[in-house]
Amino acid sequence: MESEYETDVANRAIKTLTETLDHDLLGDLLRTSGISVELVWEQFQWNAPGHGMAIPPAVEQVREREILFRNSLQAAARLPLGPAMLGMFVWGVAHRAWKLSYEFTRMIGGLEEFERQWEELRPLVPDADERAAGEAVVALMRMLVEEIRVEDALCCGDLSRHLEAVKLAQASAAELGNCVQGLPEDSLSLRDGLMRIWNATSAYYKAVEQVLLGVRARLGGPGIDLTDAFAALTAAEDAPLTYVQKSELRGHRSCLERIDEAADSEWLTLDHLKTVYLFPFGCNGVDAEDAVDSIRAQTSPPALGGIGAVAIRRVLELCDVWAGADFHKRRFEGASIQLPPVRLSHPDGVVVDELKAEVRLSVLGNHYVRLESHQYGLDPHSAMFTLFRAAPEHGTMLVSCGGADRHWAGLHDFATELQAAVASVLGEGVESRSGRYHVLATVYEASVRTGANPRGQERRSVKSGKEFRAAFGAQAVLHTVPNGIESIGDWARFTVPSDTVLATVRKAGNLVVGTANSTILVPFGMPTFGVGTYETVAEFVGTLDGLYSVWSDRLAQRHREVTELVSGIQTSADAAKLTKHAARLRRELVSLHDFASEYRAVQSLIHSPNFMASPADTEALTELLALSGVEQSEQDIADKLGQLLNDRLEVHIEAIATEFQEHVEMERERRARRSRSLIEALLAAMAATGFAGVVQVLQTASLPNEWAWALLGVIITAAITCSVAVYRWSNPSSEEQDPEGNERPR
Repeated sequence: MESEYETDVANRAIKTLTETLDHDLLGDLLRTSGISVELVWEQFQWNAPGHGMAIPPAVEQVREREILFRNSLQAAARLPLGPAMLGMFVWGVAHRAWKLSYEFTRMIGGLEEFERQWEELRPLVPDADERAAGEAVVALMRMLVEEIRVEDALCCGDLSRHLEAVKLAQASAAELGNCVQGLPEDSLSLRDGLMRIWNATSAYYKAVEQVLLGVRARLGGPGIDLTDAFAALTAAEDAPLTYVQKSELRGHRSCLERIDEAADSEWLTLDHLKTVYLFPFGCNGVDAEDAVDSIRAQTSPPALGGIGAVAIRRVLELCDVWAGADFHKRRFEGASIQLPPVRLSHPDGVVVDELKAEVRLSVLGNHYVRLESHQYGLDPHSAMFTLFRAAPEHGTMLVSCGGADRHWAGLHDFATELQAAVASVLGEGVESRSGRYHVLATVYEASVRTGANPRGQERRSVKSGKEFRAAFGAQAVLHTVPNGIESIGDWARFTVPSDTVLATVRKAGNLVVGTANSTILVPFGMPTFGVGTYETVAEFVGTLDGLYSVWSDRLAQRHREVTELVSGIQTSADAAKLTKHAARLRRELVSLHDFASEYRAVQSLIHSPNFMASPADTEALTELLALSGVEQSEQDIADKLGQLLNDRLEVHIEAIATEFQEHVEMERERRARRSRSLIEALLAAMAATGFAGVVQVLQTASLPNEWAWALLGVIITAAITCSVAVYRWSNPSSEEQDPEGNERPR
């Protein structure tokens, strides 16, 4: 790097990174210096081995990252501005990973680990300019950490937490600016690049701060008028921002404009919302009924991942609409494990919610973790984020349960680990397979007022589903729960669905909306016991994905086993080996048919008119099944099962049977030829013995004994020779066969 050419390459690499966020050129430069660029890159990828958002991360993962960054920094220290160059590469990798994943904990951990290793190395760097460059790049990393926390706060929906995170990012940007001012003019293109990032980031977060204040004011909190927010957006858009920052500001502007347009509309408030978070799963390695029996047989509540269960209930708390059964007397029932309350908090310890928790195991196999809570007085923004809490993309929270000495980063992580803990209780070798989460929300009471700000406005109760859908903010609840948050108040741009609304909901004025991951009930005018009936049906449908997930997993495992079994077959093998392979394939075929029978039995039960006690409830179940996409999941499994049975097993069994029959025919022919050979040899010997009579005649003719015995020897020799010749003619040797084993022509 000391040559003029290499300096130009380094300048170009840094310029490319700071302008376009492309770190590949800088990575190529570091790779030639012996730095493990790919391993550094891997530390920030969500799908790298050992990924996860558990708090704290695994000790071995932390140790591995620590050693890697220390060794990389020591290798980079041999190069001019090497630590700073490596730091820029790490920043670029983390920045790109930030745009691809919501796994913020992994990114922040990597950036903070690099800073710790730099703190240890810094005293060993003799050159002051080198140290200043390293300090500036580490300040850039600290700013990126705060930027990631800004998005983390965005994905939590708490506007005050979000605003505080923005202020911390602005403070980090100011720190970066101070460090950049101290860099020498000739520090490659590092100074110019960092100055460019600092200017753009400062302008960007000034605008974001104003947007947050404007939205908070419009939702009823202290803040500013939206005019100031739009002005800040315009000023930032005229600044030299990166294309990423410009696109994000356009998103904020679009949402802000939609909120501004609705200033005089009737805004929705959810006065009472019941939310049930469902995390379905299935279990491999144990039959569903055996799993339920195992829980029922527990003499005391088990510990699940360090959480002490409160109680075991040997039956599920269900409405009696599930009293129906098919002709096999099967129905939806099971057992449950009652857990201590689950507490949801912000990282600073502020409690957000407390949820009732239990794990339900079903004899049908649709097991699930169930979390329930009630909320009051929610504006559309808060309502949307209440539903979003089940998503793995939700921002970092602290989840605790009972006296467990650990925390989880969100409800989804908590439920996933709880599922694995239940599987371990069920027995060795049992594994859980998670399905997609589902949110069941029931709006018991709602009201509207003109504008979002509740101060000084008179509320009007909402009486029907039609009124509910017409109010501004209904889209925040009725829309599919998003898989991520793009902008501040992006719920304002959601659309109110029309194709996912049930046509038949028993009574006029009721509203039921089913999406891919949520079911929303708006049952105004119904008593709670009537609402509960519909809730239990919707809850059942929302848990079926765990069952389909484990079925799909079993099919995938069977496919791997069959493929391995088929690839091990040699059609040139002898009959014994072919018989063995055929037997294994037939056993696998029988096992798959058993699986198919189990799958079809459960499937037919779910769709049976006798599954529920009431025809009206059966109708509701059918409607919800159609909205949930269950039919598509069932068809996918049926197609895979059919392909596995018809295209893999039966075809190969038929091929082996044909090959085996050919071996049998060849063996039958070989034995027949051997039998003919022996018979012909015996006949030849018998014919030869006929000459013995000649000897007797000669002896009676008074010939000398010597002549008689000599003649007898000739006769015996001739008999043996004839027998061998006949046998060899009937059984040609390998030399007398062609390369394919056929007899050569004589």
